[in-house]
Amino acid sequence: MFAPTEAGTPQGGTISPLLANIALHGMEEVLQSKRNRKHQEQPILVRYADDLVLLHSDLEKLQQAEQRLVEWLAEMGLSMNPKKTRITHTLTPYEGNVGFDFLGFAVRQFPVGKTHTGKNTYGKPLGFKTIIKPSKEAIRRHILTLNQRVKKLRSAPQWKVIKELNPIIWGWSNYYRTVVSSDIFSACDRHVWFQLQSWARRRHSRKKRSWIDTKYWKQVDGRDTFCTPMGAKLRLHRDTAIQRHEKVRGTTSPYDGNLLYWSQRLKTHPLMHARRAKLLQKQQGKCRWCGLTFRDEDMLEVDHIDHNHSNDRLSNLMLLHLHCHDERHSKLTKTIIQMRPYTEEPGAEQFACPVLDWRRRGRPLRRPYGKKRPLGIPCMRCRAMQALYLLALDPVAETTADPNSYGFRPGRSTADAIEQCFIALGKQFSPQWILEGDIKGCFDAISHEWLLTHIPMEKAILKKWLKAGYMEQHVLHPTEEGTPQGGISALRSA
Repeated sequence: MFAPTEAGTPQGGTISPLLANIALHGMEEVLQSKRNRKHQEQPILVRYADDLVLLHSDLEKLQQAEQRLVEWLAEMGLSMNPKKTRITHTLTPYEGNVGFDFLGFAVRQFPVGKTHTGKNTYGKPLGFKTIIKPSKEAIRRHILTLNQRVKKLRSAPQWKVIKELNPIIWGWSNYYRTVVSSDIFSACDRHVWFQLQSWARRRHSRKKRSWIDTKYWKQVDGRDTFCTPMGAKLRLHRDTAIQRHEKVRGTTSPYDGNLLYWSQRLKTHPLMHARRAKLLQKQQGKCRWCGLTFRDEDMLEVDHIDHNHSNDRLSNLMLLHLHCHDERHSKLTKTIIQMRPYTEEPGAEQFACPVLDWRRRGRPLRRPYGKKRPLGIPCMRCRAMQALYLLALDPVAETTADPNSYGFRPGRSTADAIEQCFIALGKQFSPQWILEGDIKGCFDAISHEWLLTHIPMEKAILKKWLKAGYMEQHVLHPTEEGTPQGGISALRSA
C-alpha cells in the first residue's frame, strides 16, 4: 500500500545531521548588520543543532535580527517553533520570565556589590554576576529517573541497586560538573538517601531503623556510605569535583592538523575519566603501542602492563587505541588466525556489488517505535555508503562551519556552547536581551530542492537518499521534504 505524506522522515537517521549542519552554516553571517560592522555591536548567536540563543544588549536590534533569521530560514522551508521561541532578559523580569534555559542549563544574572561583581574583557566591573546552574526541569527529570529505577529494583539485592544507579549518577554529574552545581549535587544526594531509605524499609518492614542503617550503610572515609560488605559502594553526586571547562578555540577543527592541541585538550575534557586524564598527561598524549597522537574521536582503552587486573597503580597502566589494545593482546597471547578459504554463497555477487554504485535506488528506512518516538533504521548497504560520504563531507562542513556552532561536530560539546554563553554575557556591552529559539522540524522540513542545490556532493546519489522514504507497518511512505534520518551522517548537515 502506498500512502503519501507531506512531512519529512522520522528522527534518527544516517545522513540528515551532516546535511542539516551544512544547511544551517552561514546563519551567523546573516544575522550580522551590513552597515558599520566594526563600530556597531553585533548580535551573538550560539547554536547547538536546531536549538539556538541570540544575544544582544538592545531589544529592538534583537527583534530585527530575529526577523532576518526568520526570512533566511524560510528560503529553505524552515521556520521557528512559536511554542519554544521567546524573548527574555537575563537580569530583570520580562513578561514574567527572567533568565533562560539552554541545553539543560539555567543561565541568569544577579545584581551584586563591587566585591563580587563580574568584569568584562577590559576589567571593568559590570555590577552583576552571571550564574549558570542545572535547570529545574533537568533536576526534576533526573530525580524522577532515579526514583523510577529504585522502584523497579525494590526486590533486587543491594549490589544490583548500586550497579544500576552508579552510571546514572556519574553521567549526570559529569554533564553538569562545569557549572555552579555543588549545592544541587548535595540536594540530589539527599533525595537519593530518602529513596534508598524507603527501599530498605520495604525490604525489612519489621526491623528497626538502626538495624537497617547498620546493614546497608557503612562508615567509609568518615561518612555513611551505601555499600555492600564486599566493598561495592554507591557513588554520590558530590563525589564529582567541579571542573571549569575551557572552550574550544575559535574555528579550530580536528581536521586542521593541530594534533598536539587536540591531544592536550582531551585530558582536560570534563567528560574524560580522571584516570585516563592522568595517563594522557603521563604519555604526553600519545599511544604507548603505536606512538601516534590521540585524537578527539579515537576510542581509548586502559591496559594493564603485567596483566594483573587487580593492580590498578598508575605505573602499571597505559592508555592505548582500541585497535592497538586488541593487537597487543593478540600478539602477547600468540593468537594464530588460520586463514580459511572464503566461499561465496549462491547469488553473492548481487550482494557484493560496489557500495558506491549510484544507479542503485536508495532503500526505504524501517520505522520501528522506540520508547519515546519512532526510529529510522536504514539497511546496511545504505549505512556503509553514507559512512563513506560522511568521511568526505565532514572536513568540508568544518571549513564552512560557523564559529559558534557546536552541535554534532567533532571536538565540540554542550560544555563549549554553555561556556560561549558565559563569555558573551561578560563582554563590554553585556547582551542581556536573549532570544531563545528552536527551529521547527529542522530535520523533517528542509526543502529537498535547497539541499540538492547547496550540498557539495553527487546530486544523483543525494536525491536517491532524500527520496528513499520509510516503511511503517508494511506501508511505504515517500519523503517530499526533510533529510533521510536514521544513520551515521544525518546530524552533520543541519
